[in-house]
Amino acid sequence: MDEPESFSHDSSSLLSEDLLLCAVYYFKKKRVSTELKRIQQYAGPVIGQFGRQSFYEPLQEPIWCYWPERLQVFGPEEPLVAVVGEDLVLFCFIKPNTSAVDMTVEWFKLYVEDSLVHLYRDHKDKNEDQAQSYRGRTSLFKEELQKGNVSLKLSDLRVSDEGEYKCLVEDNSWYDDITVNVIVEAQGSHPVIMMESYDNSGGINLVCESRGWNPEPDVLWLDREGVTLTAEDTQTHRDTEGFSVKSRITVYDYSDSNSFYCKLQQHHHMMETEIIISSKVFDAWKWIVGISVSACLIAVGLIVTAIVCNYHKEEIKKEKQSTEHLQVFGPEEPLVAVVGEDLVLPCFIKPNTSVVDMTVEWFKLYVEDSLLHLYRDHKDKNEGQAQSYRGRTSLFKEELQKGNASLKLSDLRVSDEGEYKCLVEDKSWSDDITVNVIVEAQGSNPVITMESFDNSGGINLVCESSGWNPEPDVLWLDREGVTLTVEDTQIHRDTEGFSVKSHINVYDYSDSNSFYCKLQQQHHMLETEIIINSKCL
Repeated sequence: MDEPESFSHDSSSLLSEDLLLCAVYYFKKKRVSTELKRIQQYAGPVIGQFGRQSFYEPLQEPIWCYWPERLQVFGPEEPLVAVVGEDLVLFCFIKPNTSAVDMTVEWFKLYVEDSLVHLYRDHKDKNEDQAQSYRGRTSLFKEELQKGNVSLKLSDLRVSDEGEYKCLVEDNSWYDDITVNVIVEAQGSHPVIMMESYDNSGGINLVCESRGWNPEPDVLWLDREGVTLTAEDTQTHRDTEGFSVKSRITVYDYSDSNSFYCKLQQHHHMMETEIIISSKVFDAWKWIVGISVSACLIAVGLIVTAIVCNYHKEEIKKEKQSTEHLQVFGPEEPLVAVVGEDLVLPCFIKPNTSVVDMTVEWFKLYVEDSLLHLYRDHKDKNEGQAQSYRGRTSLFKEELQKGNASLKLSDLRVSDEGEYKCLVEDKSWSDDITVNVIVEAQGSNPVITMESFDNSGGINLVCESSGWNPEPDVLWLDREGVTLTVEDTQIHRDTEGFSVKSHINVYDYSDSNSFYCKLQQQHHMLETEIIINSKCL
């Protein structure tokens, strides 16, 4: 067996790159330096920097380093965006696939004093020093460690979880790390519109309120034609639970069934409140309010696109590599997106190798007309492309030289849902991955109508909405959040998705009593509220 490399006592030559990395690791482990600039062998000085102070330390012992195939840690390059209360996976992988069972895996948060998020060492979790706020909320995927998957699951997200995290993987002779940026959004409470007062000119003063947003939402007033109205005053306040908003407007046109909307929105969330002011009801009852509140969590192919295997921040020395060592990587979890959005289907070659001279073929599985996109001989060749994808697919041509064969699919349709294959090949090599796509369609804003009265004093309410995919769950709730028994729910499916029509009778409509019709899927929810004021009946 050949003797391993070590530091020699010959100071005439500089260290090789691998030995230099080994030395960097040694001095970091010895806590001598956080940034090693240069190493001279034997008793020559170690020239480094710790804070602002330079120092020297001679080598006291030889360092023995075995260098297997070069390992690297990969993770998402773009921030992971998630919502308060959800679970989030912070992705971190060793490539080529190498077991991390015998290694140390440390997750910690940057720029905070109590930083430890999760520590795995000596085949077990060692979280005695874990930051208090993360207790009981972190876990590794133990069955995946042998595959080099050291991703962290962070449960029940809080606004305070927002920030940058470091994933550090190390053993006795090697270490590497990546940084993962997490953005935590908080969707506020359902906005409520109140009719605050009348004025002498016939105007109605409306106030819209909501709280618990993070970051601060934009507030818009719209009329029934979608035209933006000028708010008279909008007050914003921030506390430990996020941003609260209170916006005022005066409206003068309340003709029959006229509608006004208060919309609060962030990048991935939107809530909208509608007030319908009917002149007939206005004359008879003075006022009646039907508030339709919609809350939509927009999945931007993302939560999901965060699982892309991205590039390490440091460039390493380029070496000739045979194609037999190349692999195609892509997301292991399904990509979830919404009808009408654009979605990137990730597909990368590792180690980074240009695919400019290769063939890249994307096709859909289990369908007859399957070709999505074909790149060959330095150009797109989509004569045989499926008709439904014409004009909606593209590669990132400037990224091909970096091994990025990802596909952009525009203007998503429900029919785009399914499994896709990314095949990359040249004359002597080929590899492929499968990407699963789930396309969700959020239906129309549900509308509650008061259909009739019955002799026992009950009010018959009907909730309707259309255009959902997959089929939504339908719930009726009272103002305390208690689920009510539905008398009848009809569901119909057509080319645009699922339509629902749900009936219920209510008997308790004491002063300002509220009833809610909620339609929900995994990533979307729309809710309608009707407020029945006994004074108006």
